[in-house]
Amino acid sequence: MLVINEWLFHDIKGENGQSKRQETVAFLTQLKQSQDKIAVLHDSPWTKKAQGLMRQNDLTIRRVSKLLWSLIMDSSKCRILQPDDIEAAPAPDDAIDAAPDEDIYLIQTYYAAYADLLITTDEGLHNAFASRQDVKVIFRNDFLNDAISD
Repeated sequence: MLVINEWLFHDIKGENGQSKRQETVAFLTQLKQSQDKIAVLHDSPWTKKAQGLMRQNDLTIRRVSKLLWSLIMDSSKCRILQPDDIEAAPAPDDAIDAAPDEDIYLIQTYYAAYADLLITTDEGLHNAFASRQDVKVIFRNDFLNDAISD
């Protein structure tokens, strides 16, 4: 189970360059074929940004967004958590305190989904959890270098 922070949307929109977009498309395509699954929190900043991609005029963004949404809407590829799920399996207080405010929902998602990996580009988020045993955080580039080369 993977939790992915918002770098995904910046890549899809091409804000990080064409090569990053291509890597992300390769990852999403591979994810569709793999046994891996993502977890997202319903009505979170993440899902709102995913919805915003569908309103873009750029055809490339919309095409990649359709690929992303095909994963989100497939229950074998994506677990969509509800607020009740977050309450049922709450993140420890010290994890909430360690997380940057804008990323608390990602940590809550990680714990509630019993995720295996949190993939980020955020150094603050990465560093806050790098020494913890209960949250495995990896940088986007490190993860994708392994994931799309397999």
